[in-house]
Parts: sequence; C-alpha cells; structure tokens
Amino acid sequence: MILGQPPANPSGPIPVHVPVPTPSDRCLDAFYHYFHAAHPFVLPREYLLRIAKESNLEHVLAAIRWVGSLYVDIGPLGATFFDEALRLAYEPNTPKDGFLLQTLLLLCIGLDGSCQQEKARQLLGDAERLAVQLAINTRPYAVVHGQGIPVLEESWRRTWWDLYVVDGMIAGVHRHTNFLLFDLASDVALPCEEHQYTSGVCFLIR
Repeated sequence: MILGQPPANPSGPIPVHVPVPTPSDRCLDAFYHYFHAAHPFVLPREYLLRIAKESNLEHVLAAIRWVGSLYVDIGPLGATFFDEALRLAYEPNTPKDGFLLQTLLLLCIGLDGSCQQEKARQLLGDAERLAVQLAINTRPYAVVHGQGIPVLEESWRRTWWDLYVVDGMIAGVHRHTNFLLFDLASDVALPCEEHQYTSGVCFLIR
C-alpha cells in the first residue's frame, strides 16, 4: 500500500466516541428536567454554571445533585451528595448569603418530599432565620446582590417567594409549624414570566 493511501476496502465509518454522562451530570440533568419547573428559584442551568466558574457554589451544586438523584438510580451515591451538601452548607467558611439560602431550601424541599419531615423542618427554620438576617424579603436585596445581572436579581426574588410558599405549605399540610414568614413584611416584586427567566430576559413586575 502506498504511504498515505486509504485502505481499499474500509470496514465502515469511523466510530465516534460519545462521552458517557457521569452520575453528577445525570443528576444535574434530572434536577432541571423534573424539579426545577416546580420550584424555579435556582438560576437557569446556563447561568448557574457560568456564575459557578467565578464563585464557589459547590454547596448549591451538591444540593442540586442530591435533589436530582431522587429521580434517577445512582445507588448510594445519592446519600453522598446529600452529606456533601449538608457539610458544605454548615461549614464556618461558607458565606451566609442568598446561595446558602438556596442550598438550605433545596435540601428542605427534598427532605420533605422524601418524608423526612423532622429534618426538613430543622432546615426550614435555619433557612427562615437566614432569610431574615439577609433581609431577602426586602426589595433592595435583589438589586444590591444581583451583580448587575437581571436573571440573578430575579433568582433572589424567586428564592424569597419560594421560601414563603414552602413555609406556608409545610405549615398547612403537616401542621407542625406556624407559618413564621406570614407576618414578616415584604415588598419583594413578583416573579416574571417563566420564559423570560429561562432566557435571562427578566422584566420587573411592580
């Protein structure tokens, strides 16, 4: 065969290597496919991963992976994701900010849906105290902590309203809490339309 000449009888097309999704990737996919629409306060995937490159959001990502693991079969690795999220959430060096609040809220919702109501109530209480400490129930919070990114500002508004709704639902369904946020004054704007949020084009509803 002359150097550089292709084989006379090729056996077929060159196989293309398709990467196999890791368990973490599968759980992330499952979170956005099955869960996010019901509680759409975490940033849309594209924006979350973009901001995660510049900020330490490992606790949020761990909580997302754990919630996603509730929808796919990854064996005992799901419990590892939960332990990692819980550890990171309560590390002394973890900033007490809106992302931590999102982590606690995700864990609370996942635990409540898994019938671990006592643990869910504990995390809900911690989330409520952090929300009051941050003053995320006030209109300026989203703008001050939104980094000039409209979709992040919207995420903070949605975080407050989702926490408020979850607090009310747990109080009403389980009757073991007192809907503590009901009497907390709030002037947070209402969420924008879903297609605006997922596209990153958010218009403030006053």
